[in-house]
Amino acid sequence: MKFKKILFIILILLLISDGASLATSNQIDSIHLDVEILDDGTGIVSQTWHTNIREGTELFIPMEHLDHMELVDFTVSDKNGPYTYVENWDSIRSFEDKKNKYGILDTPNGIELVFGVSEYGDNTYDLKYSFNNMVQAFSDKDGFNVRLINDQMNPSPNRISFRIYKDGVNLSPENANIWSFGYGGNIEFLNGEIVGQSTSPFNSHNYLNVMVSLDKGIINPVYVGDGTFEDLKEIAFRGSDYDTGETSPDIPRQDRPVKRSFPFQIILAFGAIGFFILAILKMVSGASTKINNYNEVQSLVDNRTLSREIPFDGKIVPTYYFLTLDPEYDEENSGLRLLFAFLMKWFIDGNISENYEFINEPSSFMGLSSIELEKNAEYNLWNFLLKGADESPSGLFSKRFEKYMEKNYLDFHKILQGAKKEGYDYALKNGYVEVMEKFGIFKSRSLTESGIQEMLKIQGNKDYINSLGENFGREIREENRNLLILSTLLGLNPELKMELEDEDYIPVEEAYQPMPYFYPYYIFYNNTRRMGYHAGTGIRKGVESYNASSSSSSSGFGGGSSFGGGGGFSGGGSGGGVR
Repeated sequence: MKFKKILFIILILLLISDGASLATSNQIDSIHLDVEILDDGTGIVSQTWHTNIREGTELFIPMEHLDHMELVDFTVSDKNGPYTYVENWDSIRSFEDKKNKYGILDTPNGIELVFGVSEYGDNTYDLKYSFNNMVQAFSDKDGFNVRLINDQMNPSPNRISFRIYKDGVNLSPENANIWSFGYGGNIEFLNGEIVGQSTSPFNSHNYLNVMVSLDKGIINPVYVGDGTFEDLKEIAFRGSDYDTGETSPDIPRQDRPVKRSFPFQIILAFGAIGFFILAILKMVSGASTKINNYNEVQSLVDNRTLSREIPFDGKIVPTYYFLTLDPEYDEENSGLRLLFAFLMKWFIDGNISENYEFINEPSSFMGLSSIELEKNAEYNLWNFLLKGADESPSGLFSKRFEKYMEKNYLDFHKILQGAKKEGYDYALKNGYVEVMEKFGIFKSRSLTESGIQEMLKIQGNKDYINSLGENFGREIREENRNLLILSTLLGLNPELKMELEDEDYIPVEEAYQPMPYFYPYYIFYNNTRRMGYHAGTGIRKGVESYNASSSSSSSGFGGGSSFGGGGGFSGGGSGGGVR
């Protein structure tokens, strides 16, 4: 308690110091944006502001760099309904004159979107407008670099999030590239959309610029831009972390040191403020598919007991989803284990032979509609390997399969993302995960009591499998079927834990003579290890090949945002907030 009082006093002193003068009684808790891309290149922007306003009469957004774009169809509403548009907006009018009204103000630098505070205290404002010609047609790509949230806002939002989508189009690394600038956070492809959010405190020095390239043919922009998209990207990368090669899809930008230099007093103030904002974010912000009570669950896991009860009644995909919740989840290794687990299942069930000959489709596909099959990870993986077998006449454990994985690693990644989504949907539908909305935007996801029990089963099975010794993988009994599959998914099957150094054939051990009943499994394990080596090598080569072919250090697959850069943008500018 004494420590809390001291911390509180320090915070108050910092806030009243000159360095903390940015803090005001007004608060913009969050801003969320949805941007829908139309076929002609128009961007329909919807913004939701959650605020707590104590003083001032209007909120405003400067638009200083519209350039080739035209802003049209601006509207504002709140919980009481739509606002009334006012021609010739006059900022010196009173609070009451501006109540439930909005307008557009011409300025020497462009325009300002303005709307009345209308109600002090907590309020939610919904804004909508369109950027005509947002997406430009370049000679090489179609794309844009747009500022969606300004720097120097007073107050600045505590956090931001956004979603960009095109109806009927599954946006992914296969047809688009994405970058974001001006804040600590991320940008990624998720379920066919582009999403992002701040994961560290957003302050007046931060802004949100988003740059996207689209393959030709996805849309048909009416505005033809000058030069190439590469020219636009080159300007945006100047002064960014993408330009220095520090930001990558695998390492969130917020985990790296910030290069900005602030006066010491402001750093202290923001540090104290950030401490509280981060605590709030941790409680209320369900980033992407993050589980809010994962750490709490882990404390229960530490006191687990051995378990022989298979999680999710042996279903592979929900178990895989739960494994991806681990902060140390590694897609390549975990993805290969998912592949191994299905291969193990198919082999035991007689769908494939020990030499990876495809015999018959899994019975689990029967009765599923075409739409259900399209979303079924096992079905997609089965067909992915069938195609690989066609392109690898010597077998999936040959060098040719390595080439197949190198060429198609994005398809494999898509299947893994689909498996996570399928597992999450199953967990949500069956009461293992619950979702609570926070502030109408962020969602807090938590494991339910049933979900916690399944997580305990997973961890308890790890201990149980490890207690069985090195011969476990050779004990082929019907009652061990699901345990063999689970151990393979967990990376604990002793026969498939081998790290391969030789890319060629692994000879049968002359000194070891397997029992007749085990011999098919012995060949299967041997071929699976070989296949795993070539699959993993192919994935790594595919990533390296893509990065080598890229004109910059950033692939545009998504990942961490850049604190700096983003020049050459269109759209907003600087300033805005409450006045």
